[in-house]
Amino acid sequence: MTTRRSTLDSTGSGHAGGGAGSALSAGPGLGDIPPASRDAVARALAVLEDGVLSRDAAEATPRDMLRGLLAAGIGVARLPVSHGGWGLSLPAHIRLLIEVARVEPAAVQALRSHYAFLERTLRADPSTRPDRWIAEAAAGRMFAGATTEPPGQVAGALGTTVRRDDDAGRTWRLDGAKAYCTGALYADWLTVLAAADGRPGERCSVMVRTDQAGVRLADDWAAFGQRASASGGAVFENVRVDAAEVRPVERASGLPQPLNDALLQLTHLATLTGILVRVHDDAVQQARTSSRHFSHAAAATPAQDPVVQQLIGLLGARVATATVLSESAAAVLEDAFETPDETRIAAAHRQVTRAQVIIPDLVLDSASRAFDIGGGSLVGASRRWDRHWRNARTLASHNPAVQKARVLGAEALLDEPLPGIWYAGEPGRAPSAGDVGPAPSAGERREGAR
Repeated sequence: MTTRRSTLDSTGSGHAGGGAGSALSAGPGLGDIPPASRDAVARALAVLEDGVLSRDAAEATPRDMLRGLLAAGIGVARLPVSHGGWGLSLPAHIRLLIEVARVEPAAVQALRSHYAFLERTLRADPSTRPDRWIAEAAAGRMFAGATTEPPGQVAGALGTTVRRDDDAGRTWRLDGAKAYCTGALYADWLTVLAAADGRPGERCSVMVRTDQAGVRLADDWAAFGQRASASGGAVFENVRVDAAEVRPVERASGLPQPLNDALLQLTHLATLTGILVRVHDDAVQQARTSSRHFSHAAAATPAQDPVVQQLIGLLGARVATATVLSESAAAVLEDAFETPDETRIAAAHRQVTRAQVIIPDLVLDSASRAFDIGGGSLVGASRRWDRHWRNARTLASHNPAVQKARVLGAEALLDEPLPGIWYAGEPGRAPSAGDVGPAPSAGERREGAR
């Protein structure tokens, strides 16, 4: 694999629209953080804010972009206080992620697999749960996922394998390649989905360090948005793995498939909502401070113009709508986490899917209509207002709303249950028990898990 874009040695510099200080108001996201950590998170967000435009212009992946946030404790926001975390509820966590995404949406996407991994680990059987990963997170380490097979594979097939390296099974060897390893360039550990060689149908979660011999990460995510999410590929060549770091997927996860999937999708919704908040804030700032306006407008300045006022009001109403949808879906999902019966699991999966049908369109349309508050100066490249639409379009493309709407309609009309998993691949024979690996669990083998 080849590197297609530059990699900065530091977080970068530059000036974001509205200034760094605009990101640090005591919004609902920061208000849920323990007071002892609040200032550190605010400072980390200020650093992210200061470099957001230069990162976008350079299409860069600064290796230390998340260092300040992780050092401030954001990686353990959902861990119980007894495990070294903040103990945030899921709705509170989503409010925090919306606040971070308002500043840098790629940061939230990069942490998406990290949060899902910790949630699965915390809810696994305590008698078999490797608490070392919880301790690693509490120490500021970051996890990323390497689960999606490269393009060209049959949907549900699994080509990455892990095999015993000695007769006693003390060590194993990992080989294969993955795509869409979101956040991998920032992470300390990867959780790799692999088929157990010689054990038909058995899928394993394999833990490897990102700096381990035989692990190669590529900075080759070439999308026009979310470039700093570090969603490139990975290659594993004869990587030595201790037996304790190879676990059957069913033992490694304490979440039912639909709940794991819903959690991953909910993080996307928080990112999209954060983009929408920033679109609104940038539009308000522009309308308040600009004196340049059209001769045929209804008022002398944008702020006095009823047309502009109406547009700003619409954007604010959409922010409120997306925020309520995200937080309410988080509340339903948290209820299912605590009592994972069939009814609650279905309700949570449905609630997140419904929000996925609504929120992307709100964000995409708003990111376009915001330009109507002014003239040609708003399309200046230095402003980089187009990044809002590019980032939102990239996120929305992972899970096309039309496909989600269809399955919701089929459920309502034909009583067809929602799929417990969303994944992508080439058409072909579905894997059977005798293949290298069966169809993956939610969040493991689909574009939506990026």
